[in-house]
Parts: sequence; structure tokens; C-alpha cells
Amino acid sequence: MGSRLPVHEFDLWDRKLKTPIRNPDYDGYTEVDDDFIQELMEACSIMRTYFQSYHRPELGLDYYGITIIPNESLSMFYEIVTQSRAFPRSEELSDLARLIIQAEREGKDLVHFGI
Repeated sequence: MGSRLPVHEFDLWDRKLKTPIRNPDYDGYTEVDDDFIQELMEACSIMRTYFQSYHRPELGLDYYGITIIPNESLSMFYEIVTQSRAFPRSEELSDLARLIIQAEREGKDLVHFGI
């Protein structure tokens, strides 16, 4: 059995909640291997986000922590994910793109749990 790369998790997030706490019983989250996220980091650096809570506006993804990607940034994030070189060969990035679309449709944000 080979060693597994670190993963980043993404999940839907309802803005009404106060802090990002993933429900361990909910299996709707998406895991993306670290190597794919590293490829997206530079492009994400201009995307408006929040680190840890809505009181900490930032840009990009918090690589080691929690990032809230607000609904208004989801179209940019979708473009970054689907335009990446790895997208055509990555089921994980395809799953992430579907999750982004679902969040947009439901008026929710995404939460990213770094490594």
C-alpha cells in the first residue's frame, strides 16, 4: 500500500453559521490531493476569501488552515479549477467543480480545510 499525499477538503458552507465546523457524518465533502491544490495556489491568490471566519477578509487559500470562499468568488474559483492543466485528468478537480456549481446554485459558500 503506497503512501497517500496530503489532501485538502472542500465542503458546502451556509453563511448563517458562525464558525466553519465540518460535520463528520456528512459525506458530501470533496477531497483534492495537495499536488493539484499547489498548482492552483498562484491563480487563487487574487480571489477574495476569508480566513477562519467572515471577520478576516483575505485573498487566496489558507494552505494550512480554513478558508471560506464566498458565493461571489465561486465563479472565479470555478474558472481557476476548470482551466488548470490537471483538470482534464483529475476526477478530484471534476468533483470540486461540481461542488462549486452546487454551492452557486444553492446560494452557499464553500469552505476549504487545508492540510
